[in-house]
Amino acid sequence: MLFELSIVLIVIGFIFSTLFGGFDSFSSRTFVGNLLILAGSPEALEPFRATRFTCVVDSLDEYVTYFTQLGLSFIRQPKQVPTGKNMTVQHPDGTIVEYVEHTHA
Repeated sequence: MLFELSIVLIVIGFIFSTLFGGFDSFSSRTFVGNLLILAGSPEALEPFRATRFTCVVDSLDEYVTYFTQLGLSFIRQPKQVPTGKNMTVQHPDGTIVEYVEHTHA
């Protein structure tokens, strides 16, 4: 069962939204505007430390097709998550990037 408690505050023009539980093994995720801050144990955060940045895209499927044609390495395959879909890709220069498509409810 997905448990989620959401607290939203508006401070100095930024929206702070904190979500507890329900996302992998993170103890919390906080959005400050478009910035996502993750909190959790070192073990829970370790797989994400090499990710240099995250791109929000309109169509994850189009990126999957394009990156497959380029022969890029998928670190984490595309998957459904509570907020939409995501995947993590390693580019030819070694840069690791997460791509996210949010579901707009």
